[in-house]
Amino acid sequence: MILDLQLKAWLEDGKDIRLGDWKAADVEILNTFQLLTAKPVVYLVKCWQIRRLSKAPQAAGTIHTDFERGFICAEDSYEYLFKELSKYKWIILRL
Repeated sequence: MILDLQLKAWLEDGKDIRLGDWKAADVEILNTFQLLTAKPVVYLVKCWQIRRLSKAPQAAGTIHTDFERGFICAEDSYEYLFKELSKYKWIILRL
């Protein structure tokens, strides 16, 4: 919770998050969240390479093998949605 407030204050001040003095434990905590941002936290976004023509369960299995076994459904994300969300400073989604 304290780290969330520090991150929010850092972003509201317009500072580049990559230049922050973050402890290794802080970085580890930040990397466990799914962060969707327009600009400042881009380096935390992960890109998973999925084979072309893979079915959705196999694509989910690329991230974690349990996802493939217990796969239920997939949802597409579109670029216009990210453009719409980019007007917000930061959004943290927690599973």
